Amino acid sequence: GRFTTAALVAGGIFAASVSTAGAATYTLIELAPLAGSTNSYASDINDSGVVVGSSSDGSSSQSYRATKWDGTTNSPIALNPVTAGTPSTASGINNSGVVVGSTRVGSFNDIATLWDGTTNSPIALNLLTGSTGANPTAINDSGVVVGNSDFVGGSSPRTATKWDGTTNSPIALNSAFSTA
Repeated sequence: GRFTTAALVAGGIFAASVSTAGAATYTLIELAPLAGSTNSYASDINDSGVVVGSSSDGSSSQSYRATKWDGTTNSPIALNPVTAGTPSTASGINNSGVVVGSTRVGSFNDIATLWDGTTNSPIALNLLTGSTGANPTAINDSGVVVGNSDFVGGSSPRTATKWDGTTNSPIALNSAFSTA
């Protein structure tokens, strides 16, 4: 059998096709940043070769924009943030093309963000009660999202969080925190 994998290496993606009967072959595929940006960062890839991550002009941490590269032409597509003009990143994609990531609001608060896979319109995922922000890191093919939620103060400033894929409500994976 054959399988394909990819990894971020110095600003580019190495796509590897591996045959169980032979040696690996590698092809470097550069994923260009969005227009006006100078840097691109890849975070995840689905089975169709669609990659998600971010583009940045490198000037500051506030210049990131969630980006998706289609699996055919590798052209960058900007994913709209929840709040226009704010930084955003994409961290996970499933095989239906649903993307998760975050949109920055304020100095350090992130809104957990989901893009439905057919439009660039964002959906803000709800926060845990008392949370100041959330950062999804992955989504599976059933639509279950996982990541972390941030809290101000207390002995545990972060907790693992899951959104079940059927509602917009988060579930704390640490019983010390309440769920919304």
